[in-house]
Parts: sequence; structure tokens; C-alpha cells
Amino acid sequence: MKPPGPTYYKIVNVVESVHRSLYEAEQSKQPDSPQYMSPTSVIPIDIIQSDELFMECIRQMNEELAAKQTLALKSVMDQVDDELAAKKRREEEARKAALRQQRFGL
Repeated sequence: MKPPGPTYYKIVNVVESVHRSLYEAEQSKQPDSPQYMSPTSVIPIDIIQSDELFMECIRQMNEELAAKQTLALKSVMDQVDDELAAKKRREEEARKAALRQQRFGL
């Protein structure tokens, strides 16, 4: 993966500055500070989208994250399926044993 472009670092600096300002405003409990502010509104989307390298990094990170989450979910669901199948086998064996006991008194 290529390193992020210069726009990335500008964005990071701006967002960090906004976060710091919001935190400081909250800490000082300034009466004019809004209840909720989102730093995502600080950077116009066209600036972010114009940095092709940054956008490619974001796409790649999202694709890798989605692939990892998909594998993790598949693993969990496979385990659930295995446990359900084992439970069904145990219930079927118990049912057969109960039928044998009824028929043959075993």
C-alpha cells in the first residue's frame, strides 16, 4: 500500500485541531458551544475525493476490513451450524433410544 498523499496529512491536522477545540470547549463548558458538533463537516467532500491516493487507501482499508469481518462472521456461523447439527444428532439419538426402550424394554 502506498503512503497517503499530502492532502491526507492536511486533513489529519485539521481534524485533530477541530477535535482538540471541541474537547477544550466541552471542558470549559462555554455557554455558546453547541451540544453536538461533528468534525466531519469541517472538510468538504470534494477536497477529500480529489486526493486519489487517499481515496484508494480508504477503499483498500474498507475492502480489507470487510473481508476480515466476513471471514470472522463465517467462522462464527460455521460454529453455530456445527453446534446445531450436534444438538440435532443428540436429540435424534435420544429419541431412538426412547423408542427402543418402549419397544424392547432395553
